[in-house]
Amino acid sequence: MITYVFPGQGSQFKGMGEELFDEFPEITAKADEVLGYSIKELCLKDPYRQLGQTQYTQPALYTVNVLSYMKKLKVTGRKPDYTAGHSLGEYCALFAAGAFSFEQGLRLVQRRGQLMSQAAGGGMAAVLGLHEQKVVELLLTSGFTSLEVANFNTPTQIVISGAKEDIGEAASLFESAGASYVPLNVSGAFHSRNMEEARASFAQYLELFTLSEPAIPVISNVYARPYQPGRLKQTLSEQITSPVKWTESVRYLMGLGAMDFVEVGPGHVLTKLVEKIRQQAGPLAAAVSPQVQQPAVAVSQQIQPPAAVAVLPQVQLQAEPPADDRNSYDIHSIAEDVGKEIERLRGQVDLFWGKELKKYKEYGLRDGLSIVEFGCGPGYVTEKLLRHFPACRVTGIEFDPYLVDVARSYLDQTGLDRYHIMQGSIMGCAMPSNSFDFAVIRLVIEHLPDPVAAIKEVHRVLKPGGVAVFIDNDFEMHIRTYPHIPELKDLYDAYCRKRESEGGMPMIGRQLPVLLKAGNFENIDYDVICAHNHIVGDELFAKSEGLGIPMKLVREGFLDSKVLGKITVKWRDLMKDADHVITRQLYISSGEKR
Repeated sequence: MITYVFPGQGSQFKGMGEELFDEFPEITAKADEVLGYSIKELCLKDPYRQLGQTQYTQPALYTVNVLSYMKKLKVTGRKPDYTAGHSLGEYCALFAAGAFSFEQGLRLVQRRGQLMSQAAGGGMAAVLGLHEQKVVELLLTSGFTSLEVANFNTPTQIVISGAKEDIGEAASLFESAGASYVPLNVSGAFHSRNMEEARASFAQYLELFTLSEPAIPVISNVYARPYQPGRLKQTLSEQITSPVKWTESVRYLMGLGAMDFVEVGPGHVLTKLVEKIRQQAGPLAAAVSPQVQQPAVAVSQQIQPPAAVAVLPQVQLQAEPPADDRNSYDIHSIAEDVGKEIERLRGQVDLFWGKELKKYKEYGLRDGLSIVEFGCGPGYVTEKLLRHFPACRVTGIEFDPYLVDVARSYLDQTGLDRYHIMQGSIMGCAMPSNSFDFAVIRLVIEHLPDPVAAIKEVHRVLKPGGVAVFIDNDFEMHIRTYPHIPELKDLYDAYCRKRESEGGMPMIGRQLPVLLKAGNFENIDYDVICAHNHIVGDELFAKSEGLGIPMKLVREGFLDSKVLGKITVKWRDLMKDADHVITRQLYISSGEKR
């Protein structure tokens, strides 16, 4: 497989594209028409010394990158399997994938450069020689509240962004930690919250365009995963204020199999970054190669179940979700790093599984039953159910097409069968009534604006006598520690405000019995399942938590970075105490369909 990678700002130089402008006169003329000046003169002669100015750099690089791509096609005759670009270069990757025409892309890039050049008062610096986790930790604990990571270029080459004064003063912080610190000659704090005004204006400008879904998978800087259907404009606007996750993007592509990276455009900056990443980090395990066009229904395994297990009818799930099918959990926006969030979800399952399994059995789950799991996510609970109940068949229903792909890929690698993974919604799954013996709904209801409607839908698909088990959080009663960390309350309050602003109900755990009753269930039970580090160990807690969601809360203004810094320091001190305690609980309620 081959990935074409397109460089971004910083790769420009006078003389770039010299052999290309005359070879592709139509594209060159269109660029002149759109920009109102000679692109060839700017790139080759730069008579007014404008090539280094953001509003001129970005259109120039976009044009030369596109011309380089056209030349590559002309010479090789083949298109890549994947494309990616660093910051501005992502627009060239999208052009190569057919998301927009050359002219559309140039107009977008011209406006982007204009808006970003107007954001004054910021600066950037490269931190060399420290691992990315150490850089993030220093930022959280340093008191430089304006600074944040802008580019994860390699595991030990990080670019930070923020107020110009703080960029200057932070040199001693990183140099004392053993890093080389290089302030960059840029006009603004790119890829940071300082660009919010530019992002908002650019989002409005994007609405003037009709864009297409990429015909080739394009790895986005924001999520380090391929663009998802329907998210093109949103992701392009988010890119302006989000860090460039170049390391994770390359590692994701490496995880797909044997991959060649070919830099298309001026210079060799990305080629060198890819070499460093290969030296310093391995591929991401079990990387998923999503389909560009998602089908309405996908069945992960076409197999015959054991005779004791009822075969479910094949049905068509809704291609379009109901209008009120909103959801406050979106893996692409809830955390800073999609890959790490998926691993956190695995840790969350492992943390509670022992006690969850006991409760499932107590509520009547036994071998041979048909199980439906709403919100199956990456498939980790599905796997455990299949392993513990070898005569059961599990149907997993997941709203997010990306997680559907992750679950299919993960379960396919386990060698297990007896499952269907389908894209659909708990608000209207289109499954026949009276289909299942047992339902598992884990950490789903808290994210929905109308939980009773969802519970009634679960009730509908159960057979008479069937049982549903709902598990959810209550973030007013979440992690507790000894020694006490009072700032954790501020963190969970911020999380609650975020979820509530998106229509979620983050303190729903205490309400589960009332909601099940409203959803027509009978014989309702309620309990709390707890995890304690002196029983399950610290490692499972570490895997089930992380900085991804808290950092996102800081970026979006829900949490003060100073508070997160205090939590980070106190948590580190807590872990040094031999008698430290960490507890966490989930709330579980079951009901029967009579």
